[in-house]
Amino acid sequence: MSYDVYLLCPYCKKHDDDEHWWNYTFNISPMLYDKDVNIDIKKWDNKKAKEIISELEEGIKALKANPEKYIAMNPSNNWGDYNTLLSCFLKPMLKAFKENPNFIIEVSY
Repeated sequence: MSYDVYLLCPYCKKHDDDEHWWNYTFNISPMLYDKDVNIDIKKWDNKKAKEIISELEEGIKALKANPEKYIAMNPSNNWGDYNTLLSCFLKPMLKAFKENPNFIIEVSY
């Protein structure tokens, strides 16, 4: 299973643009739900991107502050890992959320 996160234009409400769609495995959930990171993607649905920016910034900061801790949480089945969680999922989302603060987030899982 995985998280699918879409960023929708508030006017057209479409999500057929791969630039505004991210998918990542649930296997990294222990990293996201760690008390220091505290990123809860399931609660983002129907919120504006600007409402989530600080949560993402703080979570990314926590992940980067203690890489050894989170690398140790890499799934044993190799589906997902610390490095791609940051580089392919969280950081690109943060960039898009900042560029489109009034866009609506749609989450499926």
